[in-house]
Amino acid sequence: MRTAMRTHIHEPHLVVTHQLNRKREREEKKREERKESAKDRQRERERERKEREKREREKRERKEREKREREKRERKEREREREKKSDRASAKVGERASTKEGERAKEGERAKEGESAKEGESAKEGQRAEGER
Repeated sequence: MRTAMRTHIHEPHLVVTHQLNRKREREEKKREERKESAKDRQRERERERKEREKREREKRERKEREKREREKRERKEREREREKKSDRASAKVGERASTKEGERAKEGERAKEGESAKEGESAKEGQRAEGER
């Protein structure tokens, strides 16, 4: 008799309720999975956006850094050119000045020679004067 009871469903409404509960659980599970997958997709989009922004920021920073370095090199180059020009100009002025200095030096030497000649003469005169005494 037990075997007959097992095969025969005494409370069919419980079976239907059980089936409905299982169906509801399956639907809830699917809904949760969809929510999770939507969250996952949202996280993935957010991560990709952050990576893209990071790449763009790095690219922009690299361009700015290269621009600053290029401007710095150009400034140094202009400064070198300016120094070369000023060196050339000062060299020309220096040649003029050196020729003038040379002339002055020659005049100075002549003057010194003249002075030393005068000193020599005065010294000779001083000796003569002492000799006469």
